[in-house]
Amino acid sequence: WKAVKILIRNKKNEERGGIQIVELGTSIIPDDSELKVTVGPFLPNFMMDKKTYTSVGNEELNPAARLIVEENGKIIYKGWAFKKFPSMYAFEHKIFSIKLLGAIPAVVS
Repeated sequence: WKAVKILIRNKKNEERGGIQIVELGTSIIPDDSELKVTVGPFLPNFMMDKKTYTSVGNEELNPAARLIVEENGKIIYKGWAFKKFPSMYAFEHKIFSIKLLGAIPAVVS
C-alpha cells in the first residue's frame, strides 16, 4: 500500500476541508489549522488480539489506518481510523474531523 485517502472536514468552514491523499509514513497540515496529521501503517483487513495488530489478507474487508494527530506540537490523538466504522475510536476535535475513505495500492512491477 502506498497511501490513504482521508477526508479532513472543517466543521466551521466546509470550504476549508477536503479529501487528501497522504502517503504512508508522511504528514500533512490541514489548511487553517495548528494540526499535523501523520499516517502510519495501513491494514486492509484489520484484526487485533491482545498483543498485535495485523491484517488478515490484502483484500480491503476491514480497512484501517494508524493516525497520529498533533496540535501545536502536542499529540492529541494516536489511534486507528476505520473506513467501515468511522465512529469507532474516532478522532474528536471541536473544529476538525478526519475520516478514512480508502487506500491507494503500491505499484508492483
